[in-house]
Amino acid sequence: MDVKNTVSGYLEEHKNNRSNAFVEFIKRTFKEGKLDHNQIRRAVLQRFQAQDKTAVFFGSLLLQLDNEEIHELLNEKL
Repeated sequence: MDVKNTVSGYLEEHKNNRSNAFVEFIKRTFKEGKLDHNQIRRAVLQRFQAQDKTAVFFGSLLLQLDNEEIHELLNEKL
């Protein structure tokens, strides 16, 4: 499984879905210039507590990328 392509597909599919709290948090934090691994971990923890298994899975995949890859991916998809 290619992590970057998997996360890219998920973001592409859900970027306009305002009911997806995980993607909305990532978009907002990225646009504010505050997105880093700690913010992603915080979002994953919140979605874990809300029992959103899909967001936890994709957040965990996102954490496998380095900051440069994350920013590059989000610039493309969001």
